[in-house]
Amino acid sequence: MTVDLSLLVGIVWLIATAFLVTGLRRMAALRTALRGVRSAAIGMGLSVAAALAYFVGGLNVVLAFVAMAVGAMLATSLAGRASASDSFRLIALVNAFGGAAATLLASAHLITDRSAEGDGALGSTDTALLAKLSVAPAVSVVALLCGAVVCGGSAMAWRRLSTGEAARNSFASHQTAYLVNGAFMLLLALLLGASNSPHPILLSLLAIAAFGFGISMSLPIGTSDMPVLIALFNALAGLAVALDGLVLDQPSMLVAGAMVFAAGTLLTRLTARSMNRRLSDIMYSGFGIERVERSVGADPDQMNPIDASEAAVSLGYANQVVIVPGYGMAVSQSHHKLRELTQLLSERDVKTRFAIHPVAGRLPGHMNILLAEAGVPYEQIVDANDINAEFETVDVALVVGADDIVNPRARGSEGGELEGLNVVAADQAKRVIVLRRGNGIGHSGLDNPLMVAPNTRVMFGDARESLEALIAEVKTLD
Repeated sequence: MTVDLSLLVGIVWLIATAFLVTGLRRMAALRTALRGVRSAAIGMGLSVAAALAYFVGGLNVVLAFVAMAVGAMLATSLAGRASASDSFRLIALVNAFGGAAATLLASAHLITDRSAEGDGALGSTDTALLAKLSVAPAVSVVALLCGAVVCGGSAMAWRRLSTGEAARNSFASHQTAYLVNGAFMLLLALLLGASNSPHPILLSLLAIAAFGFGISMSLPIGTSDMPVLIALFNALAGLAVALDGLVLDQPSMLVAGAMVFAAGTLLTRLTARSMNRRLSDIMYSGFGIERVERSVGADPDQMNPIDASEAAVSLGYANQVVIVPGYGMAVSQSHHKLRELTQLLSERDVKTRFAIHPVAGRLPGHMNILLAEAGVPYEQIVDANDINAEFETVDVALVVGADDIVNPRARGSEGGELEGLNVVAADQAKRVIVLRRGNGIGHSGLDNPLMVAPNTRVMFGDARESLEALIAEVKTLD
């Protein structure tokens, strides 16, 4: 009995789709996230195998396997060298590659299918296919547009996050160029979508214009708002992949891209809301204004220092301790030591909880994953919005490697790019102990009044070493 190849491939794609959907569902909970990633990987592997089944041999198969081998080695190298604290930069880089792939697929489709249609390769009776091809160019143009914007914007986001580069002060002088580029890009997209013949030069110009537009989108974004931008680019990358899958009749691409688009859109909305921002404020609040220079930070001589023994006494004899972990904790990989400290405090009947800001680890959910990895019970992890009202009754707020997310200036009119950010109200606790090694400024470049507040004591040094010292001192308490 002969099995129809197209039927077999369709069944494999159906199974792959089921794995992808199941994987995404399992990623929604920390307990099942690892199984979800494995399920999604299986689904993607099946999709690739089904796609390769369409090739009958020759150079295309060889090139496909070479491309997959190179991509696998590059991905393994990047992921292997990236720490958990660098995951947000890796996501931006992967977004850039995904946008580039979607752009190339859309470009290839626009050129090859237009050539086939223009050369009369299709019969006059192929009305359904002709109708499809008449719509497909517009879809491919949108896919190319989204992919190139994502590629340029994500590449710039990765560069800025890698170098620590602040938002460009000179962006105000580039407003006209930004708007002209956007209008030129849309005009080219309309021309290509309505054309019945391939235009490689116009395609190249559109890709370059969209790439530049993506870069321009990233330049004025404040560093503290980067998580929202990355989530937005992730959604656009998913949309580009879904549109490519629609045109190429690839169900797995369509389903996977649609899921990424939906998840990225929801993540963008939730992240902006949790930061008490509107998306328009994040994307264009710096459009047309000169940014202030970065602060030099608070003078360490103005801060009230504290040593490990005194801090241990404050923590060990408190009734309530709320821990506010930040990016510095992720960089120092001190989450396991923090868990050990909370266990010691719990043995002394000290109620301990973790106040998690959505962007404490640069991306939503990052801090939750680190704490879950360290074995922190889920019931001790609380969203900052749910605990802010209780800080006035908290005996000690322990801030570990956090700055912007506990900066009271965000509540005022001089908060710069932090203005309106829904920060953790650690400053309202009876006593605040800050573990830090810097001079009192975060990614926003603004000095933090919390560091010099009367109820704040600062313990200088690496977070991991400071926590080890605290653990040793708590063990000596009666």
